[in-house]
Amino acid sequence: MNSLARRTVQLLDREPGQPAPESKAVRGVKIEKGIPIPGTHQRGKWKTVMDAMEVGESFVDTVRRKLDKDDTIPGREYVSRKVPGGYRVWRTK
Repeated sequence: MNSLARRTVQLLDREPGQPAPESKAVRGVKIEKGIPIPGTHQRGKWKTVMDAMEVGESFVDTVRRKLDKDDTIPGREYVSRKVPGGYRVWRTK
């Protein structure tokens, strides 16, 4: 092993069943191996909110949201109406 590099295995930084990431230090810089690259798109705030809703639940927002069926779980339906203060979205199915 090169005298400038020291390699360690960190078992606490891994997902269960996944190989442990390795790291080494070279001239004071920590280089890590086995860290997954996150997806290019994060799950949107409103998709997460709408997916958490149960039938009969609703929320109010100041901006009207586009309610594409592609943005929700199949079999779920939502409706929105203008109300004082913004727009209310209900889960109906």
